[in-house]
Amino acid sequence: MGFINSTPPSWVDSTSTKFYRNIQYGDVNITNLDLMAPQGTGAPTPCIINIHGGSFAYGDKTDIYEDLIDQGIILDYLDKGIAYVSINYKLVSQFEEVSGIKRCFDSAVLAIQFIKYYADIFNIDKNKIALNGGSAGGGISLWIASSPDLADPSNQNLIKRESTSIHSLSLNIAQATYDLVKWESEVFAVNYPGYSLELDYNTNKETKDSVDRTYGIKSYSELLTEPTLSLRNELDMLRLMGERQTVDTYLFYSNTLAGAIVNNTIIDGVHSDYMGKAISNKMGVIGTNVLADLRSIGIDSTGGISKEDWLISRLIT
Repeated sequence: MGFINSTPPSWVDSTSTKFYRNIQYGDVNITNLDLMAPQGTGAPTPCIINIHGGSFAYGDKTDIYEDLIDQGIILDYLDKGIAYVSINYKLVSQFEEVSGIKRCFDSAVLAIQFIKYYADIFNIDKNKIALNGGSAGGGISLWIASSPDLADPSNQNLIKRESTSIHSLSLNIAQATYDLVKWESEVFAVNYPGYSLELDYNTNKETKDSVDRTYGIKSYSELLTEPTLSLRNELDMLRLMGERQTVDTYLFYSNTLAGAIVNNTIIDGVHSDYMGKAISNKMGVIGTNVLADLRSIGIDSTGGISKEDWLISRLIT
């Protein structure tokens, strides 16, 4: 199979970079990716796969191209001999089914397997693939890194036989688990002891819509019965991390914390530093190497290295 080298964005040097636009990796045209590969490297290159945020309902692989700082970061990766991939995955706004956000996860998994399957064509080292994700994209990345290998060795689709193991993980304001009931008991219990997910759900439409979207449900009671119980368990990264050691990880959280519960909800709790603290604590227990910049709660184990420089150092050694 061949892929057509496209004209890159104006800020990318076409003489030193191969750019592949809108490569369809899934069964519908919304599952596509862009790939930028440095030319003239000889040996297979490491690769960073970016998974965008957007509450699983919106966002696009090209969003990261719009920011001058992000453009500079991508160019630095390319200059260091690291390929860069940005993916579109299925969004809940693009389908209707009872599995909620799980189909978004499955879509991103296939993108990783696709890159690995065609690694020789793209001159990518499939053993040095890092995931970089923000918000929902960070949650997807953490779930993939925490899950057992999702390869299906007997699948007729040869792409799905590829391993989903990754080399390293960079997370920006990611969620700690998508068992949302655990947000009350394992993420916010110490610092927001009065928080009740049920009360938040029944008081705030935004919270209800978010919880319903996560699982494909319509009432709080469905959270406590099958099939949602099984889905909560499947999407619980804190549980998954407790069962296996996760890859080296960098956590970055930059939001200002809400001082108190407001109208029975935690303002922007989905991006709270306490999400990062829950991840960092769990990784510490299982022995994962983790750097955490959780500045709003006074935690910084990064030694001053940025997540971008950390990724470069991890991938080119």
